[in-house]
Amino acid sequence: MLIFNSIRSDPEKIGHGREGFYFGENGENTLYDVGKAVSEVLITLGKGTNPEPSSFTDEEVQRYFYGSTLMGSTSRARANRSKAIGWRPIRTTKDLLASVLPETEALLKDN
Repeated sequence: MLIFNSIRSDPEKIGHGREGFYFGENGENTLYDVGKAVSEVLITLGKGTNPEPSSFTDEEVQRYFYGSTLMGSTSRARANRSKAIGWRPIRTTKDLLASVLPETEALLKDN
């Protein structure tokens, strides 16, 4: 909404083309850390046995990611442009990892 409202109020203020990418971030995390949090939550909920995340097999990569091996590769984004137009993040990596338990519980409830 911040970008939309900024465009409506001052279109010249908002970048476009290469300058029109606006990221939302508030820190860094790794997919390993997220995977470890998921593994630990699955153990807590009685659905897992190993606290260490494992790599996808070739078959799983084909099945779930249509052969793409880019999942988990390094990708950093900075929210400099978003912050420049007034975006102020309130959640952190700690909040992301804390959300794994309630999100996993919700997903398991739906199945």
